Parts: sequence; C-alpha cells; structure tokens
Amino acid sequence: MPARIRHEDGLHTTQLTRKELAVLTHFAKGGMKREVAQALEIAEGTVSSHLGHIANKLVVSGLPAILHAAYTRNILKPAEPQSIETTEFSAAERRIWHAATESTYGALARAAGLSQQEAVGQLKTLMRRVGAVNRAHFVALGHAHGVLTPS
Repeated sequence: MPARIRHEDGLHTTQLTRKELAVLTHFAKGGMKREVAQALEIAEGTVSSHLGHIANKLVVSGLPAILHAAYTRNILKPAEPQSIETTEFSAAERRIWHAATESTYGALARAAGLSQQEAVGQLKTLMRRVGAVNRAHFVALGHAHGVLTPS
C-alpha cells in the first residue's frame, strides 16, 4: 500500500499518496503533463489518473481548481513570490485571479462578471505579466503573491 500523507485544515481531512503530492508539486511549478511524467518517471496516463484521484479526494474538477483547493487546505505551501515589476494588483486583476480558480473559461467569465472573450484576454495579459506558463501555474503564483489565500 502506498504511503499516505494526511492533511487537515480544521474543516477537511485529505489523504494523498506521496506520488499524488509530487504530481501536485510539479504542476504548481508550471509543469505540463509530459514534463511531470518525465520528472516522476511515470506515464502521462498515470499522471492523469493521479489528477483524477486528487480531484475526487478534493471534490473539485480541473487543474486550477485542484491546485487552489490544495493551497486553501494547506496541502501545498505557497512558494516565494517571483520578482515582477510590481506586486500591486488592481481590484479587477484580483477578480480575474480569483475567477481563474474556476474549472472552465465560461465559469471564469461568470465569476469575473465579463464576457468570455474579455475574461480570457485579461487573464492572458495578467498571466504574461506574472510569468505564468499556464492557468494552474497562475493559481500557484496567486497564492505565492498573496492574492489567493487559504482563508
């Protein structure tokens, strides 16, 4: 039986295997499925399987939501913020950051109160500004910069 790591945040108790935690950690650093599979010496399908198990345990769907849940439940600890030109973010940028934790672009747009085209455009602009390689990495950076918090 694989070793399990127990995480409690007062409301939730989640047990992840060491491999599941390693998968999350690689995605939080901006890894893509192929890179995660190579780093962990497992098949891409196995990475997908681990993500499915994690999603079921956290009761969320989509990689951005999985990472956000992992941070809010103290399964992952935020990294040190990257150096960017400014760490001040407008209220609109903060709304986009919070909306990015949603599973689909449609849900992101609804959460941001924008059309899907506007929401995606603003998301991509903000992602470039902070150096995010994908939405999951963007969520991880949101926790690192204190825009997204566990509370």
